[in-house]
Amino acid sequence: MMKALTLGMVSKMYSFLPQNIQYKVSKEFDYVNEGMLTQMLDLLARVRNVCAHNERLYDYKYHKGVIDNEVA
Repeated sequence: MMKALTLGMVSKMYSFLPQNIQYKVSKEFDYVNEGMLTQMLDLLARVRNVCAHNERLYDYKYHKGVIDNEVA
């Protein structure tokens, strides 16, 4: 199924999961909590879209803040 989904779909799917499932998924990655993983997936999807649509990446600004381990 994961091969059929776009990165944007994976990002949205993860963000819509109940928090307890997000927690279980994020525990598969060292030093990453569920809030960080949500932000990382969103950022990756946005960067991918910028690149895919021939936009400038060098001055792209992520408007959802800084990804840090304090986000829950």
